[in-house]
Amino acid sequence: MMPKSPFTATRILPDGTFQQYTTNALECKTKMVCEPCNNEWGSDLEGRMKDATQDVILNQTMRKTFSQADCKAMSDFAFKTTVLANHMNLNSDKPFFSDIERKNFSTHGTIPSGIQAWVARRSTKYVEGRFRAVYGVSSDTKPQFGFELYTCTFSLGFLLLQVLAARWTDKVMRNVAPPPKINQSDLLGDDVISIFPSNLIVNWPPDKSIGDDLMNDWFWKRFHTIDNIPSSWFNS
Repeated sequence: MMPKSPFTATRILPDGTFQQYTTNALECKTKMVCEPCNNEWGSDLEGRMKDATQDVILNQTMRKTFSQADCKAMSDFAFKTTVLANHMNLNSDKPFFSDIERKNFSTHGTIPSGIQAWVARRSTKYVEGRFRAVYGVSSDTKPQFGFELYTCTFSLGFLLLQVLAARWTDKVMRNVAPPPKINQSDLLGDDVISIFPSNLIVNWPPDKSIGDDLMNDWFWKRFHTIDNIPSSWFNS
C-alpha cells in the first residue's frame, strides 16, 4: 500500500529504548502467521484494504466516500494489525485476544465484541508510516470496575487508524456483562471518525487533520468516559 522507497524506521522497544533502521518497505513483520493464512485470507484482507484506501493514503486532499464495505475493509485490516502487534511483544504474557476470537476472525471475518476502531487524516510533510501499540489497566480500586485496554495506532501516509480493545479484568464479569465501551471526548470533534462497530458511510476527508502536535492526544487523552457498566454495580 505504501510506495517502495527507502524509509528510516524507528521502533520503541518494550524497555522504552528506540531501535532505528533503514528499509525499502515500510512494514512490520512477525513470524506468527502461517503461510496459508498469509497467502489466502490475509492476502484478501490486504487487497480489500488497498482497494478502499490507496487513493487517500498518498493524497492528503483526496475527496471520496468510504462505503460500508470500505469501512469493513479498514476495520478488518486494523484489527489484524492489532492482533499481530500484540503477538510481537508477548514475552511471557498470554495474548490479549483468545484463541476463539482469533479463529473466528480468520475463518469468518468476525471482529470480537469490545473492539472499537476510528479513522482520521494525518498531516505530515512527508509520506510516512507510524505505529504504536499500548496495553493499559484501569486504576479503579474496586475489582468489579477494573478493565484492561489494548490499543494499536498506526498511520499509512495520510491515513491514520486506531483500534481500541476493552475487556473486564474479572473473567466472570466477561461472561455476564457486555465489554466496556470507551467514549472519546470532544477534543478532536468529528475529525476522528468511528468505523467500527458503527458501520457507517464516511465522507472523506475530515475538516481537520492530525499533526505531530496532536499525536500524543490521539493515543490516550481523547478517551473520556466508559459505558456498559451494569447499574447493579453502583450499589456494591
